[in-house]
Amino acid sequence: MIAMIRQLLLLVLAFLLSVGGCSHKPTVIKTCRIVAVAGESVLAQTKAHYQIEYDSSGVGVFVKAVDGVAQTKSAYWLYFVNGNSGQVPCEEYMPNAGDTIEWRLTSGY
Repeated sequence: MIAMIRQLLLLVLAFLLSVGGCSHKPTVIKTCRIVAVAGESVLAQTKAHYQIEYDSSGVGVFVKAVDGVAQTKSAYWLYFVNGNSGQVPCEEYMPNAGDTIEWRLTSGY
């Protein structure tokens, strides 16, 4: 059941990202980039390159801060691989070598 809820939340987030939110376009406040290596999750690679703060829950990991830049009530850290929003939790996604991982602090959702 938790896996279904997690997938539903990710699909809703992906939809909002694809249509630019409810009524306006999101704003990217800060971007952190990593060139991926094979065999490690987005979360593991992010932890290897940046100091991060995160919470774990039954639906996955939620990144709260990257290199001291914290999310706010209206801006959240979201990950993208090769420009596409994450469709699974960051601890589960295994990018290919050479992929570009981006964490974007984004507001306007």
